[in-house]
Amino acid sequence: MILNMDQQSPVFLRSDPWWQRAKLHLARVPAKAWVVLALFFTASLAMAVHTAFFSQDASLNLRLQHGFRNAQLSVWVDRDLSYSAHLSGAVRKRLGFIPDSVQGTLTQVIPLSSGKHVVRVRVEPDDGSSLEDSTSAEFADHSQRDLSVSVRRNGMSFNWQPTGQTQAAVAPAGTAG
Repeated sequence: MILNMDQQSPVFLRSDPWWQRAKLHLARVPAKAWVVLALFFTASLAMAVHTAFFSQDASLNLRLQHGFRNAQLSVWVDRDLSYSAHLSGAVRKRLGFIPDSVQGTLTQVIPLSSGKHVVRVRVEPDDGSSLEDSTSAEFADHSQRDLSVSVRRNGMSFNWQPTGQTQAAVAPAGTAG
């Protein structure tokens, strides 16, 4: 079948502006589809706002040394529990056969947002005692801060490592690393 350009077919009626044709096509979309589309855009906007204002663009590299056979570790960042783990240590022997002490280590990267944060660490050994302390630091955008924590039965100590340096580089001259 051959159609002339003079025929009044909807295909050949191009005198209407594009927005009027689009309006006719959009009027055929069901109401449920509009609701789904509105919910999708609302969720997308909420995720974009959350990412822009609450993104975790910095990180805390936690290095913990402890002297317990078994213990429970909890780490809070600004009153929010950020990490929890079971700690276990092994007996370290002096001269290869004399039991000296129990020693264990843990390394964990904890994501957080940039800005000033209070980090609280609690270690609860199996004997029922509890050791807890806190420290604070400023985290720059897209940075990582290293925190070394040493926990023994008599207390806990924190040491913020300079960015990009290892613990051996910070040790005083003349000491064995």
